[in-house]
Amino acid sequence: MSDVSCKGDEPELAFCARIDGKLNISPQCLSDGKGSQALCEPKNKKVLDKQELFFDIGSTEELRCSIHNETSYGRWTINGQSANSTSQRIRTKETGELFIYKVQLSDAGLYECYRLEYVKFYIVYVNAKFTDNTLDQQILTADTSGIISCSAQGKPSPQIYWSKKGGNSFDHRRFTQVSNGSLHISPVKPEDNGTFICTMKQTKGAKRVTSNDRNILVTIIISPQITKPPINQSVTEGYPVNFSCRASGVPTPTLVWLFNNANLNQTDHEGESLLELPSVTKEMKGTYKCEAKNEANTTSSSATLRVYGKFNDNDNDDNDFDDNDNENKDDEIGEGDGYEDKAVVICDTRTNEEKNRSDGTIMGKSSAQVAPDPYPTLTIGDVLTLTCQVNEDTINVTWKKDGDLLSKRAKISKQWNKKQSKLTINEVLEEDGGSYSCEGHNKLGPDQEQAIQMEPLNVEVDEWEIEVSRVLLQEVIGRGAFGAVWRALLSSPNGRPGNRTVAAKCFT
Repeated sequence: MSDVSCKGDEPELAFCARIDGKLNISPQCLSDGKGSQALCEPKNKKVLDKQELFFDIGSTEELRCSIHNETSYGRWTINGQSANSTSQRIRTKETGELFIYKVQLSDAGLYECYRLEYVKFYIVYVNAKFTDNTLDQQILTADTSGIISCSAQGKPSPQIYWSKKGGNSFDHRRFTQVSNGSLHISPVKPEDNGTFICTMKQTKGAKRVTSNDRNILVTIIISPQITKPPINQSVTEGYPVNFSCRASGVPTPTLVWLFNNANLNQTDHEGESLLELPSVTKEMKGTYKCEAKNEANTTSSSATLRVYGKFNDNDNDDNDFDDNDNENKDDEIGEGDGYEDKAVVICDTRTNEEKNRSDGTIMGKSSAQVAPDPYPTLTIGDVLTLTCQVNEDTINVTWKKDGDLLSKRAKISKQWNKKQSKLTINEVLEEDGGSYSCEGHNKLGPDQEQAIQMEPLNVEVDEWEIEVSRVLLQEVIGRGAFGAVWRALLSSPNGRPGNRTVAAKCFT
């Protein structure tokens, strides 16, 4: 109204002279006549009312200018700026109301409605609300840095405060509030699991403070750790072998087996897995990996399986291998397969009576082999599973522990079509520790049975005559007409530490 000369004591309408040739004058003075009339803004305004309004973000609101006088013309200002009547989101109606479509944070402030000398004030606050990233359930990983997200927006800006159910105070060396209100934790610990309370407070004027709480359930997950890794094993072709693996973590890890990095399609979800290979072939030698994974991370542990070839049953001389079988020479007891000494230890298991017999052999002798060997260390509550593999001549199997009968909790199952007997104890106790053996029996006559006990035998010679106590037989790696060849450990003489892996030939 700067182009109208108003003094403040004029009536509603005042006259202003037209200024010809100038287009930048007030629109009220641009009429076809010599002059025009315009509203004058009184210098001494009469305040009719002051109100506080509280709008939610996204709502649609209407402000009324309820001033009754001789004219319906009214004007609005927002924070001192004239309201734009052409705006699609904020606009004035012909009747003087102000319409706000989808309230935003920027809409907070002082609104003034003018009708002549009358004015009405509105103070608009935009209510605070939690932002979308403030989730009711959040996950953090132990032993890392993490953030519990909680923030809010409103006008005036709200303040964020934190607490935890249970009344536990925060260790300020680990807990820090960041600029947007979220809570930073470093390092995260398992005991941080629980419900955190994010409180926002908003001050609206001198006398009004509002607050709102958001409960956030924080779950702490723990990366998997393999507590019982698979162990390296060696076995003769055709025999069974098992790999076991156990892992801890929160949530309980899923275990997956891989062979030479190819998935074996065996998955277990209880944190423990047993990979059973009932009949090993040479193609099965290689690396077996147990992979444990959960939401936090993935870890793995590997073991190697060595497969020894079978001995030639037609080998009637004193050589260990068929000279024409180059593969057997490499696979069975070569240096590359871990044998530290290629020398053959001779053990004779015959009784004096048998040694004096003219034929020198026992035909149709039974055999038995316990797997896995060695068996991995167990903890209380684990499952113990042992398999005794026997040959065609075996008609019965007897299990023993430390040379005595088994406990009643041990379950024995026999599968003669697979030529094996299995011992299982579902939940081992401390008393179950010890040395387990199986005996394979055959019939030599109407009332005779012969037993081969698979508990490690101590056999000895020195040079060629080793003390029996220095030799520990582990598993049969080949057979011939002469008898069997065993993989064995030979301890150092005179009680010195250290073992060597050797092959031991046992005559029958």
